[in-house]
Amino acid sequence: MGGTGEPGITVDLLGRIRALDGDTEFDLGAPGPRSLFCVLALRPNSTISLSQLVDALWGEAVPKTAAGGIYTYISVLRKALQPGWTRSQEHRILAGKPGGYSLVLPPQAVDVGRFEVAAAEAKRRWSVDDFPQALAQCDRALAEWGGPPLEGAVGPFAAGERARLEAVKLDVEEIRGAALIETTSAGDAVTALSVLTLANPLRERLHELLMLALYRTGRQAEALEVYQRVRRQLIDDLGIEPGPALQEMQERVLTGAGAAERLTGPRAPLVVGVIPAQLPHGPAHFTGRDDEVRRVTELCEAATSDALGGFTLILAIDGTAGVGKTALAVHLAGKVSSSFPDGQLFLDLRGFDPRAAPLTSEDALDHLLRGLGADAELLKRDAVAKAALYRSMLSGRRVLVVLDNAADAEQVRPLLPGSKGCLAVVTSRNRLAGLVARDGATRVSVDVLPPESSLDLLRRILGPEVVDADPGPAHELAAYCGHLPLALRIAAERIAGSEHYQLSDLVRELQSDRLDSLSTPDDESSVVRSVFSWSYRALKPGDARAFRLLGLHPATEIGVLDAAALLALDGPAARRQLDSLVRWHLLEQVGRDRYRFHDLLRIYAAECAERDEPDSRSAIGRLLDWYVNSTVAAREVVAPGLGEIAVTSPEYPAMTWRTYDVAMAWAGRELTALVDVLRLAADRGFDELAARLATALGVLCHGTSRWSDWLQVIELGEEAAHRIGDPISLGRLANDTGVVYHFLGRHDEAIASHETAVAIFTGIGNPQDQAVATNLAVAYSMMGRHLEALPLLEDAMRLAREQGNRFLEASVADNLGAVLSGLGRHDEAIEHGLHSLELIREEGSEHMLGHALTQVGDSCLRAGRVDEARRHYGAALELWRGLDDQWGEVRSLDRLTKTAAET
Repeated sequence: MGGTGEPGITVDLLGRIRALDGDTEFDLGAPGPRSLFCVLALRPNSTISLSQLVDALWGEAVPKTAAGGIYTYISVLRKALQPGWTRSQEHRILAGKPGGYSLVLPPQAVDVGRFEVAAAEAKRRWSVDDFPQALAQCDRALAEWGGPPLEGAVGPFAAGERARLEAVKLDVEEIRGAALIETTSAGDAVTALSVLTLANPLRERLHELLMLALYRTGRQAEALEVYQRVRRQLIDDLGIEPGPALQEMQERVLTGAGAAERLTGPRAPLVVGVIPAQLPHGPAHFTGRDDEVRRVTELCEAATSDALGGFTLILAIDGTAGVGKTALAVHLAGKVSSSFPDGQLFLDLRGFDPRAAPLTSEDALDHLLRGLGADAELLKRDAVAKAALYRSMLSGRRVLVVLDNAADAEQVRPLLPGSKGCLAVVTSRNRLAGLVARDGATRVSVDVLPPESSLDLLRRILGPEVVDADPGPAHELAAYCGHLPLALRIAAERIAGSEHYQLSDLVRELQSDRLDSLSTPDDESSVVRSVFSWSYRALKPGDARAFRLLGLHPATEIGVLDAAALLALDGPAARRQLDSLVRWHLLEQVGRDRYRFHDLLRIYAAECAERDEPDSRSAIGRLLDWYVNSTVAAREVVAPGLGEIAVTSPEYPAMTWRTYDVAMAWAGRELTALVDVLRLAADRGFDELAARLATALGVLCHGTSRWSDWLQVIELGEEAAHRIGDPISLGRLANDTGVVYHFLGRHDEAIASHETAVAIFTGIGNPQDQAVATNLAVAYSMMGRHLEALPLLEDAMRLAREQGNRFLEASVADNLGAVLSGLGRHDEAIEHGLHSLELIREEGSEHMLGHALTQVGDSCLRAGRVDEARRHYGAALELWRGLDDQWGEVRSLDRLTKTAAET
């Protein structure tokens, strides 16, 4: 690193790409060499390898002539930058290095470097309330720009850097707007921020600043108009309300507090969530990879350094199956986790799971947002809105994100943090060239262990006295394992688990029986298969049976109670069985009573079950019964009285819950596994259980706002119900379809689905489900069709009272209040709303109570009873805050703001 360079050379990248010596411009040639120059100039005095240059220019679409093209471009640039240069000379500017090429330039020769230094200083000055200097540094940074950045460069690297630089520029312009306000230049701030908000209509901080600037210049009405405009656009485009900061600014303008308050320091994130700590425990006996660990640690220090301005670090760890990618990622994450105090997220993207499709980016965003504490109601919109919310929640925070087992760059890209000081660690069997080229990821390729590291791993597991006493067999064992860490661990456990079995014994066994006709010395997957088969054959009969039966479990993680049902054991015996497999390194414990397979071992265990296990179908039936019983139990706690679902006598104890919150926490944690279990039931022909499970899952999907999961559940359940001719399940699932479409804003489809449900239940004379199916009335009401909704709700109320179903009566009363209020019958609406509140307080559903309080408040506000509305909204706000429900809190604050406008 470092270099003095030619003293007169300067490089412009923030506009048209140019290299100059004083006033003389070098001819950088066609787009190819110009793009290569851009890559080198953005990392001056750093050595960039040939493979990195290829990735930067072509990404994943690498032509066969790529390497030759790089050499040609290098030659063109060398001749342009040093006229008269010949190959016999050392080039002063574009130097060849042992690992690649480097552009040798004097300090501050590149305008991007000067811009980033000034931008970092502006941020620092702003953070200590030095507003005049913050403004000066912003002006200094923006003066470096001469047009669209990297003009003339092509390729994925240039595209990614162009987006990054424009984002940094927008950050600087935002700070400049705030600094203008605080240096008594609010009028100039209005002009600058008006332009910026037009160009960036969804960036809430810019609108917040514009509102304050307008208010400081005596334009209160215009400031409030800005709020209404951005609110409408956020709702229309993203399906979300403005964040707390923007809502607070509206309140300040309304109350007159905006004139005196100062803007100090960086703003908090848009949504303040929990601090996640999701990293699994680090691998035991982690060995080797010293260079990779050292390199990543240094990069993390730079990424989180305030002095260097910080940056987003993306690591792309690639390698073959079983080579230790996840172990390295978790080890690295644990080592640097203290640098990311705002949380650590971990997610298995299931990129190479043969039994389940990879997670979609949208589903992955749901998992990550829930980890950050996002309210479930915020997750009901499309992937674009979720990605925007994810970036907002990470803004200004230092968070570590581990994305394990990625399928490709497109799956990962929406999940990458955009905030400086964050770290994303991605593992994949693919090279993820697109992340390296377009997103600036640092590649860490993981190979098999060197022979000496393989021996070190054996020493750590077996003890140095065992390995060093007879090193020959140890070397042979490492070779038979292909130097793969996973295979080495499992093979070593064969020896560690026996007092009389020696290294030489295992080697002789391997020499005489490779056990798998597909095994070849250069095929890592067949080597792993051989090692698995050695370990499987060495298990005691009970352990072997447990191993193969657990391979039938479709979920990524396995709990003690579901394992007990699968294995036909009681809880303590199941736990002992699981712990025995952990000791053999065939299963990993990831938490209290939580276990999982390595993905390769799970595949092998399933193969063993299909080949060796006569009890497979009965075991799957026991597992499905357990899940149906547990899910129905959760449904009864969350929403009692929605219609009975048949369950079997619990031969193996299902999960039970005492409270709504505990049941919903289980649902949120287990829903992905429940969908996998439902798919297993459908695939294996357990149609009756599949239909029951799908109908039971509806309430849990609703309560967690898992709309995409719910649609999968409905599809699988309807197919099973059709096969067995189950009209009750078909009616309930049609009703569920209407609810999903309602929340997705597809109102015509919602009405059609609810009408189907009503027709089914009317046809079979099922009164309890007829009442549930009057979600149709809610769909009518949402479209302003109150007169059509009213008789449906009146019938539902009659049925609920006849059945003594107080939960359903409360729900119908709440909806009646909304419809009557829409018809202008305010006194009746309020009466029904208050009756709903009384019933809900008896039933104890706090989330339902929050919604009902808001609905009564709406009815009071429409009736002109503002004080009563304010009281109900205030009670709802207090409740939402107690539940840590940010969506409800924002909704209540918005309503309270409306009451302020009415007084």
